[in-house]
Amino acid sequence: MGTGEWDKMLPESELLGKYFHEQFKVSPNHQRRRSEWKKGKSGKVFKSKEKRRSKPDPCSDVAALSGPPEVELPSNASSFAVFANVRLAVLDRWMKQACQIYLSSSSSAPPLDGGSEMESDSEENTDRGRETAPLKVPKIVGVGLRSVFELIRESRSSHPLLCTKALKALLDVIQGQTPEGLKNEPTEVIDPLFDLLLDLATSHGPESAAANDGSHLTAVACACLLSLVVVRGDTGKLLSATAALLMCPRALAAQNIHMPGVLTSIQRSVHGVLLGKVVRPDWITHGVPKTSCIDSFHVKIGTDTHSLSSSRSLASDGQYIYLYSSRGLYKVGSGYGGTIKGHIYLHRADFYIDDRGWLGFANATLYFKAVSKKGCELLAVDRDSFKVTEVVSLEGRDWGSSVMFSDGDNLGLITSAKD
Repeated sequence: MGTGEWDKMLPESELLGKYFHEQFKVSPNHQRRRSEWKKGKSGKVFKSKEKRRSKPDPCSDVAALSGPPEVELPSNASSFAVFANVRLAVLDRWMKQACQIYLSSSSSAPPLDGGSEMESDSEENTDRGRETAPLKVPKIVGVGLRSVFELIRESRSSHPLLCTKALKALLDVIQGQTPEGLKNEPTEVIDPLFDLLLDLATSHGPESAAANDGSHLTAVACACLLSLVVVRGDTGKLLSATAALLMCPRALAAQNIHMPGVLTSIQRSVHGVLLGKVVRPDWITHGVPKTSCIDSFHVKIGTDTHSLSSSRSLASDGQYIYLYSSRGLYKVGSGYGGTIKGHIYLHRADFYIDDRGWLGFANATLYFKAVSKKGCELLAVDRDSFKVTEVVSLEGRDWGSSVMFSDGDNLGLITSAKD
């Protein structure tokens, strides 16, 4: 079945409200069958299960499949959350009806014996109680978790390294979950953990001498907080965490935070929904289209731009743009991460001005490869002073006919194929 035919089978977006209200209607035939079944049950108590079961009508409407839907919404839910839950309930009932029609019309499928109908009032109450009963945590488990949370809270001042290691271990566990993977977990565990991470992420900023590489206690706690609100899927907690991070002190606003893996997965899911396919194009497999320019800005380097455009190389770490030209090496703000777009933060005029080379960024390190240097050598350049800190030797011989590239994590080399 093609994509167009499948889209025609799904309900229109404008009719979702109508289909949702129809699910709460009970047809007269279905109500009469239930009343007759209850009368027969009161007259014959020891009736067997095969006789008590009623055969379903495969041609029944959507409302007669399994009763009204159960939609759970948090307090103060947004209009988008209401629309998403209503759409999910309608599509779920729609798919059940399609599967039932397919099974009833298929010659190879066994006939339905009415197992979807509830056999008695007691079984009905038991099933519904099993589905809607909230999860309860044993008291001893709750006491142990609260003790651990309190130890982490109090160790941030006396033992910050221990607190940071505990938060990193927690981050590895949380960001390994799927978005809304902890949606059905009990609130007795999630709420104290959320309060703990919110307190640690907004308590105090990193010291001025501390490295701003995302390894500080507040940075790790912030990453844990973002991961928790995504895997929980609670709109209220998401807004509370966002508001707390936006109104945090200046010392916290200037720190770098590692992006959790669960945020990357939800971003790819959103891209997949927008594109209509799971595999999205990237520059390695599809190249860079000519019409892909979204924004541009000017950098005031000098009046003579002819020599600048003769030889250059460009790299970026996501926050700054590093430009290598005949005038030296530049560090330019990109407008992201608190930087000023087009502002030159650092310039080294004597950085291989008489040479040509390649500039790349991978694994938090800026690399430079000079054409004049023979052999497979890469220079590791410090991003704050533009001084060469290390010389990296790579395996390989034919560098003259090769092109280097980077994806931010690894370095790559494109060479000509040889028999």
